[in-house]
Amino acid sequence: MVDFSPTGHWKLNGNGVLGSLDISVIETRAGDRLDATYKSDSSEEHWAVDWDDDSGVTTLTRSLPEGVTQTYTGYAGGGSGRNAIIAGSFTQSDTPASDPRQQFGWVAWRQK
Repeated sequence: MVDFSPTGHWKLNGNGVLGSLDISVIETRAGDRLDATYKSDSSEEHWAVDWDDDSGVTTLTRSLPEGVTQTYTGYAGGGSGRNAIIAGSFTQSDTPASDPRQQFGWVAWRQK
């Protein structure tokens, strides 16, 4: 088990695009789940969140227009406090297989 929680307020840089990400616990009849709200200068979106407590891997799924999705896979680092980061890569479902670059970098650092 990793001593880390992805909940909280994060600043995010996805391939040079800056935004903020708020990850919170939502209580449902089926049990708790994580929810994320992404905000940039031009939009506010809800992203799906999966967290693997054993490995410290976070998976974020962003739905874009026309059925396109981005899948962000990130790895916890820096501890559980203010120095915490999540970093990894993301893919986009409409990237042609012939494209030499299939993955793009991202990093999020905890705020507050």
